[in-house]
Amino acid sequence: MSDFKAAMRDRVLVFDGAMGTYLQGFGLKPGDFDGHEGLNEILSISRPDIIKKVHLDYLEAGADVVETNTFGANAAVLAEYGLEGRVTEFNLAAARLAREAADKFSAAKPRFVAGSIGPTNKALFVTGGMSFDDMRALYLDQMLALIEGGVDLLMVETAHDAVNLRAALAAARLAFAKSGRELPVIASATMDGKSKMLSGHDSDSFYAAAGHFPLAAIGFNCSSGPEGMRPRLERLAARAHFPTLVMPNAGLPDENGVYSQTPEKFSALMGGFASAGLLNLAGGCCGTGPAHIKALAAAVKGVRPRAPKAEEPWVISGTEALFFDEIEPPAMAGERNNSIGSKKFRDMVAAGDRDGALALARAQAAAGAHLLDVCLANPERDELADVKDLFPALARAVRLPLMIDTTDPAVMEEALKSAAGKSVINSVNFEFGPDKPRAAAELVKTYGAKLVVGCID
Repeated sequence: MSDFKAAMRDRVLVFDGAMGTYLQGFGLKPGDFDGHEGLNEILSISRPDIIKKVHLDYLEAGADVVETNTFGANAAVLAEYGLEGRVTEFNLAAARLAREAADKFSAAKPRFVAGSIGPTNKALFVTGGMSFDDMRALYLDQMLALIEGGVDLLMVETAHDAVNLRAALAAARLAFAKSGRELPVIASATMDGKSKMLSGHDSDSFYAAAGHFPLAAIGFNCSSGPEGMRPRLERLAARAHFPTLVMPNAGLPDENGVYSQTPEKFSALMGGFASAGLLNLAGGCCGTGPAHIKALAAAVKGVRPRAPKAEEPWVISGTEALFFDEIEPPAMAGERNNSIGSKKFRDMVAAGDRDGALALARAQAAAGAHLLDVCLANPERDELADVKDLFPALARAVRLPLMIDTTDPAVMEEALKSAAGKSVINSVNFEFGPDKPRAAAELVKTYGAKLVVGCID
């Protein structure tokens, strides 16, 4: 970890280019995929010579970091091919191939291996279809195998759903504890032409949703060419206390799926980002090849990396972020979705009137609330069950950050699993000793949140 971070402070590090689109030029036949055509991840086992050549080509071009061939090597994606039981095998094989290639080129200067962790084929916030716990377990299996295979860092890339991303970061904490080895982690999102993730998060709320984790870097990949990256990169670089990364496509594909941006154009734009002080890490995504990476390495050579912001900004978020220095204080919390303070809301929950509860939340957002306090404590009901039922719907109904108002750590954790970003935990106190506040602090490390601590005599 120290070598990678030291290298990142010294220069703009260059990642490799695309795996999938580059493989298309190798003339692979159906038989190369061992009966699973289109599953590039199986090539680490069925055609390791090809995957190793891809790594060597990028290292020869000047890449400092190569990514493992594991973008879809998770149980959810592999289940589509009936291969969900081979997660460890695929990730171990891919990590070892990349490790061998990187070590071969590390005599002159250190080269690094990034374990590629894709977004899966699920989107927890957008469509559901899997629990947070199951998603975390899915990522954990992949991460443990990558760590065992010898990667230098973990790259959670092409993140399209912020709750998926938060599950991946929670998995990383578990993976480090289980393996006894802590690695740098990079979070990279993919966004549309309006600079929004599939889950609706922009660069600010993406940063807020992931910012509780001690990331080695944060940034963007895929989705567009360098031109489309600039607005979101500028916004992120202006705020982030982490190093920044950008790995665009070679422009946008044409109607035939061809990426036509030349290495010269690609590298000129990327070099401009570096010269403007926006970058610490740079690489290529779809459509880029060794020629793009060679030109990119030349374009950023000798350019000083961006200096991350010295202090972390005060921020909370739902699908929109709230930076405290951008509002007229104080931050105003809507209190009407509170079973203790509002009989109307308590009766709605008891009657199963979800539409009414969501309408109440939307009305407070429309009235100018900065965040929404939600309390489902009711001695006549199961608070945890009500949180499981209502909290995900509230997180989708309003873009505001949510304030989780409870004294029960189990309820806090359940709410944080469905939150769209960095929430607030209210009603933390020492009335019954330090155990509950300590539990809340641990939840902050895993899920990200601000704490409101009350003094009770």
